[in-house]
Amino acid sequence: MRTKSIERIIQGQGWLKDMFDELPEQVQNCWEVRCFHPGETVCEQGGDMVYVYILIAGELAVERKLSDGKMFRLAMLLPGDVIGDIEISLGMPFINQVETTRESTLLAIDKQRFKKWVINSPAFLRRLNDQLANKLFQQGRKTLENSFYSMQQKLLAYFYEALRHADFQKKPVYELIATREEMARQLGVAVRSVNRIMKVLKDEKLFVVKKGRLLFNQQSQQWIEQRLNSSHHATF
Repeated sequence: MRTKSIERIIQGQGWLKDMFDELPEQVQNCWEVRCFHPGETVCEQGGDMVYVYILIAGELAVERKLSDGKMFRLAMLLPGDVIGDIEISLGMPFINQVETTRESTLLAIDKQRFKKWVINSPAFLRRLNDQLANKLFQQGRKTLENSFYSMQQKLLAYFYEALRHADFQKKPVYELIATREEMARQLGVAVRSVNRIMKVLKDEKLFVVKKGRLLFNQQSQQWIEQRLNSSHHATF
């Protein structure tokens, strides 16, 4: 039988239930539930890959440590994302560092059992292929943004990505937990540049600042999408 904690998690996530229904019972019982506080490291850059993770709840930041010691934020991971999929395919250590930005819950399984499961699980292979395709798409988009987007467009794209999985029907306000320093690190720019653009966007009432956190609603998301679409057509 599945443990109660895993059973509760599976029942709360339809996509996860579909994946687990194809697993042999002995493999289902090998999964571990792991909880992390904000700021904790899930994977170290260059560290040995022992486990593969699935993010169930929370948010993770994927970062790359540069030769000068600075950290550059590459992407944010949301529930449903897999950590270690690229490394297990290439047979190499973790490429980047992954840290939590919110209270997060993950499922973990050792890589040997994972490999055996992947070979025998069409449902997981489909989801993994979808995620790999999305990662390639996002990387291509990020290259485009870095080459052609203005600072404001880059920040709007960052917000748009953060709001991608917001469910405004269930919760009308989405709270973005990110400091100006974190945004600057994600975009690869100076903090003063972020501050300058944030003031402009705040004056345009794109978001509300409350206790250092940014609050967005569905109208914010629609406004950002329209602005990015108009910018894209103007650029190309």
